[in-house]
Amino acid sequence: MQELKPSYAVFSLATPYPGAQFYQQMVEENLIKVKDWSKYNLISPIIDTMECSLEELRKIQSTAFRKFYLRPRYLLSQIWMDGPIFLKTIAGVIRRLVYF
Repeated sequence: MQELKPSYAVFSLATPYPGAQFYQQMVEENLIKVKDWSKYNLISPIIDTMECSLEELRKIQSTAFRKFYLRPRYLLSQIWMDGPIFLKTIAGVIRRLVYF
């Protein structure tokens, strides 16, 4: 990731949608833990895995976002390019990570 120097990153989680083979597999393995359809958004963890619980997935994802978006060089370059808009965006990301 550091070699590519991307401007933005999204750390999505696998989300099984009804009708998909993945969904059926998760149902059969009883790994779907969230039934609230508003959480089926590729960001909110809704399934346990064999290795990680929902909470562990949440922590791993939050750490990935923080490590990417809170790098000093990244912050300075984005402030230089986008100014106030970037500051509002990063504030929103930080609030989401804190309350996630």
